[in-house]
Amino acid sequence: MGLFKVQVGIGIQRDGARILFLESLDLLVDTGATYTTIPKYLLERLGIEPVGKMPVKLADGRIVEKKYGGIWLNILGRPVSVTVLFGDENDIPILGATSLEQAGFGVDPVTKQLIPTQAIQASLLIY
Repeated sequence: MGLFKVQVGIGIQRDGARILFLESLDLLVDTGATYTTIPKYLLERLGIEPVGKMPVKLADGRIVEKKYGGIWLNILGRPVSVTVLFGDENDIPILGATSLEQAGFGVDPVTKQLIPTQAIQASLLIY
């Protein structure tokens, strides 16, 4: 798949108040990345605090520990609450697969665009 970027709004919500989209950022669409990654200096500037740490496997095979938290993204007009990794200063801002799925988007590799998808909910009845 060819690489491309999409402009995404980054927002916060405090105490059930309205979502405030405070920043706009071009994120590299990477369906091979599980989570969205945004440099920690930007997240900290917006007042987004980490809630924990998790092991993350990098493209070169190394496993590192990254802080994570929750943010709101506005992806092509669809607001969605997602998990975000606190990237290092030199990390490329990435829009990961779970954020795309949560917002209801897939990737068209030919046109290099996000395309709307339908959510699937399966239920299993156990008797």
